[in-house]
Amino acid sequence: MLGWHTNMLDVNLGTRFGNQLAKKHRTIWTSWKNAARKSHYVNLWTHTRKIVAIAEEEVHMSDHIWGAGTVAADYPNNGNYHYRWHKFRGYKDMEPSLSVDPLSLSPVQVSAEPEQIILVSDELLNSVKREPMPHLLVNPTVVDAAYIENLAGLFCNNYNIFCDYDLAYDQDEAEYELFDGPHELEILEESGGWEYNQTAIYGMPVAAPPTLPDDSDAQDSAQAFWMSFGLLTPTAVLMDPECLEVGVVESQTGNEFEDSTYYLNVNVQHIRTDYGYNILGPGANLEVVFGNNCELQSSYYGGWRDIYESGTFEPITLADALAYVAASGPEVTVTGVPLCDEFIVDNAELGYYEAPMDTFILELQPVWQVNGFCVYDEDTTAYQVLIPADYPIPQGIIQEPAQDTSIDCGEVLNVYGAATGGTSPYQYDWYSDMDGYLGSGQSFQVANLSCTGKEGASAVHTIILEITDENSKKDWTTVNVRVIAPHICGDSNSDQNINISDAVWIVNYVFIGGDPPDPLESGDTNCDGSVNVSDAVWVINYVFVGGNAPCDTNGDNIPDC
Repeated sequence: MLGWHTNMLDVNLGTRFGNQLAKKHRTIWTSWKNAARKSHYVNLWTHTRKIVAIAEEEVHMSDHIWGAGTVAADYPNNGNYHYRWHKFRGYKDMEPSLSVDPLSLSPVQVSAEPEQIILVSDELLNSVKREPMPHLLVNPTVVDAAYIENLAGLFCNNYNIFCDYDLAYDQDEAEYELFDGPHELEILEESGGWEYNQTAIYGMPVAAPPTLPDDSDAQDSAQAFWMSFGLLTPTAVLMDPECLEVGVVESQTGNEFEDSTYYLNVNVQHIRTDYGYNILGPGANLEVVFGNNCELQSSYYGGWRDIYESGTFEPITLADALAYVAASGPEVTVTGVPLCDEFIVDNAELGYYEAPMDTFILELQPVWQVNGFCVYDEDTTAYQVLIPADYPIPQGIIQEPAQDTSIDCGEVLNVYGAATGGTSPYQYDWYSDMDGYLGSGQSFQVANLSCTGKEGASAVHTIILEITDENSKKDWTTVNVRVIAPHICGDSNSDQNINISDAVWIVNYVFIGGDPPDPLESGDTNCDGSVNVSDAVWVINYVFVGGNAPCDTNGDNIPDC
């Protein structure tokens, strides 16, 4: 049985869980852990960050699927179960920074959940920092052979691993994978973020409690590790080391758990501050994990992409940020407001959010870091919620034309757009990648789109709708529209000419399954209602011996079909 400490296995993880089992031949426990981390990293920055597994015997957590590794036999039902949990990287449980008395607060917003309210004091709304923030852009990382070789070289020079490695590419995860015995390095193609694991020992039960490093040794080893990779910037802030995962075993006797657990490894993290603001999120993470005798077990580099300032902007107020949550529901936040009777806001400050390492973003997203307490059935739990601190970006919708619409050359195209989010009123501008600017307005008609594309074939236009809201925030959305060029009888390859290549086109189509004439009727040169080799012969006679033109069956220079 797999799940979170609050609910069972999330079905949305099925693809990644199966990929870990079947393609990477990992154990059930490691597959579940990796799938949970890759798919729900954002949520792990809130309270729900612990996964669990329950099995008949501890050995079953190290099972593989059939054909991919060891599979232990089922044990008889004896009433005993074995329990393991893993707490992901993220914030520790927060302590109140001020004494919160719900009686002194009034509900300032009602969320999308009918019974849930957000409580915040006027004093907090009026006292939090809000001044012009720098607009931060991100430099992309080019992940190529040189990048991979350089990273492997750093591991080789400093830790004597990946000096000789096998390289694979996982298309499903869009990542490169390096293997050196039990050592595995995953490199995300889009962002350059990477994760290292020593698969032989990481997260596996051991026979006796390990000799873990103390806080000082763990911090020193982490600093040395990141400095050897040139990644420990002056703005890196050390977080408290934390024991990350427990070993065997919790056995169930009746309704009680008898603890016989111990920690297997120590996790050291860094967060980053730039321009005076915390940068948060899974992409802004450095983590290294040490096990027995300070042995390197894993490391995680979420990106820490190079950033630079490009002007400033005025962030929205905390009151406006909470208002957007109330109007749009929890989905307007980066992390989501927890479902509870009351969410009591304790404190808030401005910062930036860095997307997960498998996603490259062009700019860092400013956020309100709102610390609060979720009260549900008199149970209070600390949470951190990240709410966008910039004006929300509008979303454009092309309602007409539909995707892959086809029209004839010269036919009028109706366009109609809509917008949600952001701040109205909206400006609608329409473009074609072939014809350029088409016009403005929520709806109008477009005439005379180009009819021919490459080599005279029917044109495929990408129609672009650009939405600009009152705060100059923009969004783009597209659909493809095919404009069918007027066909010339005999012009089977749509190059607007009739020559021997059209006869070859028909022969390839008839005998070896080549592309059909476009449109098909352009290949029916003898007007018999079908396309076959006799149509190719007709073209050859026309080109070389002065025969009738295609579709001119009676020789009067007038097409007959």
